[in-house]
Amino acid sequence: MECIEKISFYGKTRSEVLKVLDHYTIEEENDFLSAVLSETWYGKRKTIRLIFKENKVEEKYIKTEYGKLPITKL
Repeated sequence: MECIEKISFYGKTRSEVLKVLDHYTIEEENDFLSAVLSETWYGKRKTIRLIFKENKVEEKYIKTEYGKLPITKL
């Protein structure tokens, strides 16, 4: 399976995205979706956030946190 970070989600619908991210812990709201990609025992956490506009992905962010330090990659 391809690395989630390298998949282009742009233009995909919410249902298509949910099929790809079905193995991950997901938080949903009206205009965005977040999924935890990985967590470690020492506090490193990587998440992906997809922002929807008219039910299609408009923006994608990958965020890595080390404890309380966020590092965002577009």
